[in-house]
Parts: sequence; C-alpha cells; structure tokens
Amino acid sequence: MNQPATARISVLTNGTRIGKVFDISPAGELVKTPNGAFTKGTIEVMEIPNSSVLADLCDGLTSKQALCLGGPKNGQPTASITTREDALAWKYEGSPPLTRTKDDLEFFPGEGFALLDYDDKDLPGELRKRIIAEGGAEAVIYQLYPALFDADRLVRPSSSSGVYRCGQEQVQHSCGFHMLVRLEEAEDTPRLIEALRIRCWDEGLGYVAISKAGTMLERFIVDGAVGSPERLIYTATPILGPGVCREPSLQRVALGDALETPVLASGTGWTRKRALAFENQREAADAVRAHYITARASDLSSCLGISLSAATKQVHATVNGFVIHDDYILELSNGQNVRVGDMLDAACPGLKLSCADPIEGRSYGRTTASVLWGSDYDSPVLVSHAHGQKTVYRFARHDFNTIMKEAWSL
Repeated sequence: MNQPATARISVLTNGTRIGKVFDISPAGELVKTPNGAFTKGTIEVMEIPNSSVLADLCDGLTSKQALCLGGPKNGQPTASITTREDALAWKYEGSPPLTRTKDDLEFFPGEGFALLDYDDKDLPGELRKRIIAEGGAEAVIYQLYPALFDADRLVRPSSSSGVYRCGQEQVQHSCGFHMLVRLEEAEDTPRLIEALRIRCWDEGLGYVAISKAGTMLERFIVDGAVGSPERLIYTATPILGPGVCREPSLQRVALGDALETPVLASGTGWTRKRALAFENQREAADAVRAHYITARASDLSSCLGISLSAATKQVHATVNGFVIHDDYILELSNGQNVRVGDMLDAACPGLKLSCADPIEGRSYGRTTASVLWGSDYDSPVLVSHAHGQKTVYRFARHDFNTIMKEAWSL
C-alpha cells in the first residue's frame, strides 16, 4: 500500500446486522444479543487526520458496520470482502473478493490507529477496587504509559455502556471503553500492547483467568488480542428494543501528536510475577477442568447414546490432547450443528469451514474457529483463536497417535 500524509482506518459494511441488540425478555429482564458475524460486504479505507474526525466517523456508523485497523494489501480504497468459504467459491466465478484475514489485510504503512480495549467484566474483585481507587481504568493506563496522555486519541464507551430498562434507575453494567490512539507507524500496534502488558505485570495489574474448560489465560487491563490488522472493532450505537434506554458516558476527544514507536520496559522481574500468578491458579484450574469434562461427557453420552466412559474419553482427548473424535458435535457459523465424522466423510482438500470453538461454543463467537485442509495442513484440522491464542486441534481419524493407540487396544 502507498503511504499517505494522514492516518487511515477501514470501515467494513456487512449485508446484515453485526452490532449488539438489547431487548426486554418476557420475564422483564434486559437481554443482550451479541455482535453478529461478518459474512459478506465491503471494506472502505478512510483517511483520518485526527481523533476529532475519527469521532465523527464513529458517530455515523450503523449496526451493519464496524472498524478495522488494517486495509487491503493490494492498496484498493474499496473492495468486496467476505469469509474464507465464500471467497473459495467465488474463484470459480471470476475474481474473488478479499477475505477478512491476514492473507488480504495488513497494517497501513505510516500513520494509523491502535486499539486499547478495556473491559471490566472479568476483573478480579481486588483489582477492580484498586482501579477505582486510582481514578479509573483510563487514569491507570496513563500512569502505566504516560506518553499516551499527550497522544492524539479518542476514548469511546463500550456499546454496552449505559444500557438499562426505561423507567428504572440506571445501573452501569459496563465501564468498558475503546481507546483509539493515532500512531506514527500503524504497524507498532502490537508493540504498544506488549509495552502495556509488561508494565501491567510489573505494577501488579496482570492476572490469570480460567476458561470454562480449565485453561489458564493471561490477562491484563487491556485486551491483548486486538493488536491485529483484521480484527473488527464494534463501536456503533447498539439497537435498542422497546422499553430499553441508553445513557452512555460521553466520548472524549484529545487532540495531540501521533504516538512515537513504543518503548518496551527493560528487566525480567515481570516474567517472575507472571509465572507465580499462573502457579497460584493451577489448583483452581484443575478443578474447573475436571468439572467441565464430567459435565460435557454426560451431555455427549445422552445426546449420542454412547457410554459415559467413551464420552469421557473423547472430551478428555479434546480438552487435554487437542484431538477431536468423530462423535463430537461442532457448531457451525451458519447456525447448524454437525457431527465431526459426517463432516469429515464429505471433506476434501481445500476445505475452509467457519465454526465456533469446540469448547466455548457458539455463545463465545460463531466464527472463532475454522476447519482447514490446505497447503499448510496435509490433513483436516480445526484452528481456533478463542481467548486470543491460536490452538490447533487434530481430528482423531487423522491423528497418528490416536490411530496407534486404538490399533493396540484391539
């Protein structure tokens, strides 16, 4: 891509809603429908000289739109963009569209924007109290990295912020926000997040969360998984159903200079603090994993009519060995469920199929994972990006160790 004088950011427009929806349930409770999956639409590159112009852009986004930090590698200012599966099908009809992946998108040369995403929903109680005592998360971020205070930036409340039932006292369910910072070099985005990660652990603001299957996850006060050019930023105003009101905190524009290349703190003390945090959570993680395996095996046994012992073996293989057996049920991005064995029977080289993470399920995200069979993999695999980390699952029928174990058991 060519390097212009001003920063750039991309707007992706989907064919259907991708923003959040809030409604009132028949029981009178506030219900949130999560962001939808981006399937097919357009990408448009926007020149954004400062955070004030960015604020105006964000205010005009619809529920079908989201931001993206990167742009097309081919330098096109506008293009069609879709999923891997649809792009594969288009190849037989002419020139394919772009895919929302690193295959086709990259950080802009020169100036661009970095995203610092703060979400307080999983914060440990003591850490939450500390952040409040120190003036809130935004103030803490400036303490960690003072150069941010003078940088050109937009702080915009989470789309869930300030949502409540009309006629009732407003309850602040979310204090989350997006901080979009203009950088001298857009490709420095991962380096900025790494700088904050190190400083968080140094200052006691890193912690270890535990997933539903007992995996220990590194966390700090901003999301470490958003520093990628293809990630969507959902910042449009949510859709509010009848009886739902919203009074979010005001967005803040701070005009300033583009942030220079972030400086990484020296020293290794933070790594020792991180290692100790993981060790302190090990026992709790083991207990969560054991409970998940028991519960998931019981569901699988009832659903498929297989023995509890066989179901437990399969779930154990997925959670601890990253191997998926034929009887496992995958949740596809189109809303359908499929037995792994049936899917593999129909599979052929070139397969690219979006699905939910095999452990977290569709509630975590409909397109968090993909079943792939191509140049990078000589047999089908499932690649998940749940929790901001890449996990490759092998299928039992193609896994050498599993095949040998089953052969020796005969």
